Amino acid sequence: NWVESLDFNYIVLKDDDDIDENVNLLLLCGGADFGKRPERDIREHKWFMQAYSRVPIVGICRGMQMANVLLGGTLKDITNESIIHAAHKDETVLHIVELLNGGIFQVNTRHHLAIDEKCVDFKVLAKSQDGVIEMAEAENSLFVQWHPERIEVRGTRAETIVSQWIKNKLK
Repeated sequence: NWVESLDFNYIVLKDDDDIDENVNLLLLCGGADFGKRPERDIREHKWFMQAYSRVPIVGICRGMQMANVLLGGTLKDITNESIIHAAHKDETVLHIVELLNGGIFQVNTRHHLAIDEKCVDFKVLAKSQDGVIEMAEAENSLFVQWHPERIEVRGTRAETIVSQWIKNKLK
């Protein structure tokens, strides 16, 4: 529903699809941990490498984590951090994110993995108060640890940062 609300045409790529001249943005969604679903990992790895630095990419949660790993970074389990980052399926957990250039806003959270060593390409834009990287950019790409597509942040800064970035890239 969120993608449809952005009012642009989209397709859901199939397993054997490639990123070609008809694709003008790649959206990598959240989901199971990177490394837990080999078929999905292989497919999204291929698409990411075909798109990176050529087509704008938005990585949400798992998409951010995957991009960091594919570009040479590592992940860590943050289950025991001071801020709760993991939520159960029907639960909403919110926490504060601080922009490195100033300002704070609230995001939703549904993850137990986060960036440990960031890849060289990532420029960090925001962190949670416990130091977890929540937003980064690299090579015409935006990566966020939160879920802008979820209803609990619709219309908030957490959602509009991502939706405006996408709209600007698709002009």
